Formats: sequence, C-alpha cells, structure tokens
Amino acid sequence: MELSCLLFLAIPILVLVVGLTLTGVAFGASALMFKLFGRISNQDKLAARYPAAHPPEGRRYRRQCMAIGPVYHRHSVDVCIGPRGLYFWPRPFLAQYDPVMIPWTELRDPRGAVLYWQPAVRLTVGNPEVTTVVFKERLFREMRPYLSFPVPEHQHAT
Repeated sequence: MELSCLLFLAIPILVLVVGLTLTGVAFGASALMFKLFGRISNQDKLAARYPAAHPPEGRRYRRQCMAIGPVYHRHSVDVCIGPRGLYFWPRPFLAQYDPVMIPWTELRDPRGAVLYWQPAVRLTVGNPEVTTVVFKERLFREMRPYLSFPVPEHQHAT
C-alpha cells in the first residue's frame, strides 16, 4: 500500500479515537460536576434522611424549577404534593439523584425569595437544618394546606 492510502485510512481513525476520548472526558467531567452539586446542595443528605421509593398519592408537577441549597434546577424536577409530604426528584440531564419524600412537619421558616426572576419561597428542611429548598410561589400555594406553620397571606420576595 502506498503511504497516501495509509494516511487516508489513518486520519479518520485518529479523528474517531480523539473524538471518542474527548466525549468520554466530557461525560466524566459532567458526572463529577453533578456529584459535586449533590454534595454542595446536601441532596445526598436529603436522600439519606428522607428516602422515597416512588411518588406518593397527590398532585404531580413535572419538570419544575427549584433550588436545593445553592444549586438551581431549571425544568428538571418532578414534584408531588400530597397528604404524606413533599416529594421531589431532581433529574437534570446526565445526572442521577435519588428522590426525596419530606414530611410536612420537617418544613419550616418560609422566607421570600426569587427563582428565575419570579417570586418564590425558601423553606428550611429539617431541625437541625439539612438544607433549604426554593419553589416558585405558584407551587408553594399548592403546599399551603399541608404546612404545619402559619403562612402569611402574601409571601413576597425580599
């Protein structure tokens, strides 16, 4: 075989190998990043303290926005609001977090917040505090009948 023919075959193979290597590195880096986000937000502690096998009875809201600690999730959280508690499962692209079922008695201290430029409410989870969660005001209104603390009529962002 001539050298030019070998080069003609080697270049696409080299490009494929480099491309696959870079893709693997990118997926590995994103997996590490999401693992770090889980630790920073205390999502791992939430899942350990309030495990959930499946969504409970209640009203389901798919692809919601929320914050867990300092980590924001945009249109990637499934939420279920029912008599047993607050269920949510963050499922961002390329990440896998465990679902959480928080009893209503574990939520406290509502404070105004802003989430993606919309009015929201920040709640403390656990006593002692495990983390905080932020939901848009519209979704928080659905939780109000189940909350074990008084909530002001108009909870505005501060």
